[in-house]
Amino acid sequence: VMDIGKIILPQFEGWKTELEAKINLANLVPFTYTRNKDLQYKTGIKPLDQLSFKDDYNEGDAIWELDGTLTLKKGYKIDGATCAADTPDFMKHGAGIHDAGCTAIERGLFDNPNLNERQNKKIRKRYRLLVDKLLHKILIEDGMPEFRAKAVLLATATYGKIKYSI
Repeated sequence: VMDIGKIILPQFEGWKTELEAKINLANLVPFTYTRNKDLQYKTGIKPLDQLSFKDDYNEGDAIWELDGTLTLKKGYKIDGATCAADTPDFMKHGAGIHDAGCTAIERGLFDNPNLNERQNKKIRKRYRLLVDKLLHKILIEDGMPEFRAKAVLLATATYGKIKYSI
């Protein structure tokens, strides 16, 4: 941890922590985390085309390759784990990869241009399920106990259904 006066900022491998001026309802901790080095992960989730997009802060880049490899470039920024505590087993890979997956889904980057909106909504729902299951897998790989990883999966899936009405 890093002490900045009376506030102690959590520190996680691969992320630079900053104090954020706003607090949102999904994430009551006012921190943002910025990749301090590239993170590459073979997701197994393959887009129709290579995807390249900015984070929600429009600062960092992510690239999703046709083979399913997701790269969060140095500078990619997130607000931490939604609906869960920012802990090392969550922040190592899971929070950033899940955030990038949800960002790509929200922006319709997995949509098929040859399908109508109703059909693409079903595609987004399927991808959201894949991204949530991937998060669970990553959390286990990064040392989170199974019972907690299942609780995170349930909370994340429930939050996603409410937020995206899917």
